Amino acid sequence: MPPTANGLARANRPGSLNRRPKIVLRPKSIEARSSRFLRATILRRTLFAFVVLGMIWRVARFAGGPPLWGDEAFLAVNLLTRNFVGLLQPLDYFQIAPAGFLGAERLVVDLLGRSEWSLRLIPFLSGLFALGLFARFASKVADRRSALFAVAIFAASYYPVRHATEVKPYATDLLAAMITLGLAWSLRLDRDSIARWVGFTLWVAVGLWCSYPLVFVVAGMGSVLAIEIVRQPSRRSLFGLQMFLLVSASSFLLSYWMVAGPQSKAAPFYSELKTWQGAFPPLDRPWLIPYWLLDVHTGNMLAYPDGGPHFGSLATALLVLSGARALRRSRPALLALLLSPLVPMLLASCLQRYPYGTSARTTLFMAPSFCLLAGIGLTRLIRRFRGARRVRLYRLSILSLGGMILVAIVGNLAWPYKNYEDLLNRRAIEHLAELARPGDVWLFDDGVETLPVSKGLMLEHWLQQMAEVRYNVLARAPVPVFMTHGPESAQAAPSGRTWLIVHQSGSPAFDQARLTRFRQSLDDRLGPPRVRVERMTRGESIESYEYPAPASPSTGR
Repeated sequence: MPPTANGLARANRPGSLNRRPKIVLRPKSIEARSSRFLRATILRRTLFAFVVLGMIWRVARFAGGPPLWGDEAFLAVNLLTRNFVGLLQPLDYFQIAPAGFLGAERLVVDLLGRSEWSLRLIPFLSGLFALGLFARFASKVADRRSALFAVAIFAASYYPVRHATEVKPYATDLLAAMITLGLAWSLRLDRDSIARWVGFTLWVAVGLWCSYPLVFVVAGMGSVLAIEIVRQPSRRSLFGLQMFLLVSASSFLLSYWMVAGPQSKAAPFYSELKTWQGAFPPLDRPWLIPYWLLDVHTGNMLAYPDGGPHFGSLATALLVLSGARALRRSRPALLALLLSPLVPMLLASCLQRYPYGTSARTTLFMAPSFCLLAGIGLTRLIRRFRGARRVRLYRLSILSLGGMILVAIVGNLAWPYKNYEDLLNRRAIEHLAELARPGDVWLFDDGVETLPVSKGLMLEHWLQQMAEVRYNVLARAPVPVFMTHGPESAQAAPSGRTWLIVHQSGSPAFDQARLTRFRQSLDDRLGPPRVRVERMTRGESIESYEYPAPASPSTGR
């Protein structure tokens, strides 16, 4: 009897009616479900492992406590020499930073001290939270493999880690954009929820004071939400949209009028700096605009997990393009939210108000969008292969990204410094701090107050070194410090030793005549000093003149 007939005969035996035939389908179904569950478990655990690895990398870089380099020191000196109200005024060294970030940094300094760890704490925590929020968001909006690759790319990316351990607002820009993206997507799923509108609006009102480029995120994502609401309006969604537009516009205009505008006017030459060259579309040569767009979108702006200028991030750009094509068919609204900040940022670049694309730090807030799209694109690429080759490509991609993180962790532990001369500057001041005793006073002079202001001043290496030394003096002096620029401002110690500490950067030439008059005035009052000279690199030196304590009236000594 044929197998088919044999099966029918068994099924037609007495008592077999309405009974499912015992064939191999059920065991296969159990095996398939078990296999899917196992794969899902492995993917979840691997994603979690990348989150942990990314956090370990950030902790390793933060714990190394490298000395501040010039760009950090520019901002740190302001944080140590100004109170909360003073930070709302245009900053020294032509620095531009939002009031919320400056206020939070100043609060940490008051609570935890002036060390590198204190100053970097807020960017560090911002980096950790941004990674966690991105992993949660990617798991919600993408399939498991795409979410895994997106998180792996984000965790292995250099720039989010670097700026999470620097005294600059770029890491908070990233966190603010990540929060806004999550809230905007949640709001898009339920546009009639007044509670979500209120939460989104309140966050935006506060966030615009903590991150300048957040205005691009808010403008872009707000426009996407507004277009969808206009197409399908409801009373609740229209009310929520009007509330959001009014509050966000008021918050931005107020912060710009009080803080951002004065800071920008105090440094009008930013658009002329070398670091901003190429960041504006060549409107005067429109035939170059297509090449310019191609160049910036394959450059540092898409350096995830790594890349460089002038087509150095071409591979990531292709993955992002592939991911965008996939989302355009499956979730066009999500794609619109992810890429919407590029439009207002490009408009600001056309007006030469903000750089577009040439620097990863000024566009770090776009990292979640680019990493998510790259993860989707990488999954789409690997799925073109079949069988064992696909499995090998999955494993190779995961191992490569994980290996990048491990190598970076080892590298940061072995060499946590940006520049060796930054370490020399810190060690020189630490040595002087060890020699100080209670009752002593430091008079510090670096001549920065006498420097002419020019558009390229803040990029000069010697000015960065001046800021580093000034920060180290302010942060590590165990005795009172007085910033002086001549004998008329000298305040000798009433009972202890008086130290004149002079930082000569090598360029421009220090005013030796002024230093001679300064020393002569102290010599006349306190006697001859003990001189120490610490030679640095590039003609730089730190000179210390230790004057004895004034004689006691009772002992004559």
